[in-house]
Amino acid sequence: EYHGREASWRERALDPGRGLVPWLESGRSRGGVPTARERAAMSDLAPLTVLAGFDISALLPWIHVANVLYLASYSVRDILWLRILTVVAALCLLPYYFSCSENPLWEAIAWNALFISVNLFQIFLLMKERWPVALQGLERQVYDDIFHDLTPGAFVHLLKLGEWRDSKKGDVLVKDGDVVDEMLLLCEGEAIVGKGDQEFARLSPGQFVGEMSFLTKAKASADVVCAGPAKVLAWPQKELQAHLDRNSALSFQVRGVLGRDLVRKLNLQAKPAADPAGE
Repeated sequence: EYHGREASWRERALDPGRGLVPWLESGRSRGGVPTARERAAMSDLAPLTVLAGFDISALLPWIHVANVLYLASYSVRDILWLRILTVVAALCLLPYYFSCSENPLWEAIAWNALFISVNLFQIFLLMKERWPVALQGLERQVYDDIFHDLTPGAFVHLLKLGEWRDSKKGDVLVKDGDVVDEMLLLCEGEAIVGKGDQEFARLSPGQFVGEMSFLTKAKASADVVCAGPAKVLAWPQKELQAHLDRNSALSFQVRGVLGRDLVRKLNLQAKPAADPAGE
């Protein structure tokens, strides 16, 4: 029976609406003096008086702040800001988990700490990828002219997959009817697109070779031959595709770059046909 009464006292002490401190304060407001039973309860529950005297409702605004931040994180498009807002929201919940009951909610705190740690690690990787890198010479030119939509870190990873090559006049970059196993970017010099003695177009620096085969997996429909000394950046299609498959955002950006190149080529082909002086 005694233990039952003790449990009842504990429940009353921890009740935010009927806690020990509000109960005693109400007695003082009536001019009353604590009874022996009340003094015994205060002595027995001394470790709980701090918690009982703490207004848990003071932490409720932090819960609202956390949920507003979670809502905001679902609304942003930038994955970096999504993770930052998620971490801040999780941190806002920790004071409540520590103080909402007699014993901290260690399970909730542990899971929150795990989520925070994972997101902090991902934030570090994203910041590392976006951190400015030292690009010089042709690499800087290629980034500024072609791959400016990519983060500097993503572009560096893309460069590591490729291989710089020097070509001379007459070198065949792509042969008509062959399976194309590489995608190339012409960085210096010119290349001729044609069949036999017939020339269809000329490629200039900043244009891709073999991009249609990369996108459609079709065989080459024309020869591409260097018109003079040239420098190209070549990517093995399988390795490039595997890299893009692991990063959907990067895949979307690279395909956007290739799409712009195709539009540029179509415009160049259509211009002579629309201009009688070009005939």
